[in-house]
Amino acid sequence: MIRELNFLNKKIGILAYSQEQAENRLTRVIQMPERAEDYAQALYTSLRELDSLQLDMILVEQPPKTEAWRAINDRLYKATSAYQPLFATS
Repeated sequence: MIRELNFLNKKIGILAYSQEQAENRLTRVIQMPERAEDYAQALYTSLRELDSLQLDMILVEQPPKTEAWRAINDRLYKATSAYQPLFATS
């Protein structure tokens, strides 16, 4: 999907959790912390950084759906509730 979007000359920001993503001239990747507490602390700073780059799209890798991550997933859901996911996550 990212390659296809880059092929269309779309500038993308990615908040990656577990998957390694390569950066290129059209893609800015921020590797997020693996611990829920650290992720929560970095979330808004990382989103502001990506937002400041005037990207076409920001993609967020789904964090774990466990109790420790509940508040983070809730924040992400609220931030994206106006948008439909491009693909299903498991």
